[in-house]
Amino acid sequence: MSTTDWRTGIRESKYGTMMVLIVTTLLVLAGAWIVSGSSFGESLLGKDDTPAGSGKVSQVDVDSAQPAPTVGEPAPAFTAVDVAGNEVSLEALHGKPVWLLFAATWCQGCRAEMPDVQAVADARDDVEVVGAFVGEQDNTVSGYLSRAGYDFAAVADESNDLSRAYGVLGIPAHFLIDAEGNVANYRVGVLSEDSIEEFLSAAK
Repeated sequence: MSTTDWRTGIRESKYGTMMVLIVTTLLVLAGAWIVSGSSFGESLLGKDDTPAGSGKVSQVDVDSAQPAPTVGEPAPAFTAVDVAGNEVSLEALHGKPVWLLFAATWCQGCRAEMPDVQAVADARDDVEVVGAFVGEQDNTVSGYLSRAGYDFAAVADESNDLSRAYGVLGIPAHFLIDAEGNVANYRVGVLSEDSIEEFLSAAK
């Protein structure tokens, strides 16, 4: 059989066509691996490969979100119960700067910066850290925090009421509220350790 004959046979055979598709798919995947490096495989495994400071933002679906408060404006008041069963309110925290972080357990960028968030909660008594987990349930948030060893105040914003009030459409989103209850700084995206210090300095 000539070279032309066996190629024609493959094209006319349904099994041959399937084999061509499989081989083509494998070649495309191999090319993607070469282009993107090991991050392709890590994403399949669910590993956190987002470097802090990359600015990566994950979109969230918050219906009827209000415009985000701008720097200098009063921060929207809120009262909620955190996953540990403690009441958290902006009014009760008046007199001390508050770092209000909007995140989600599934958000790679959020997970990348969590160690630095916890470090601030552990090391500094001049700022209160409050995490609001967008659209998530108490048991999901508490389970994630427990497994990761994080113990800062965290609210499961399952109904998105808090996220809606702060106009959150992308996470992680960071609001720094000064001791008087006004927005002192606002950032969207993953913050590096250095960026966190710069961010928090706005409340001084």
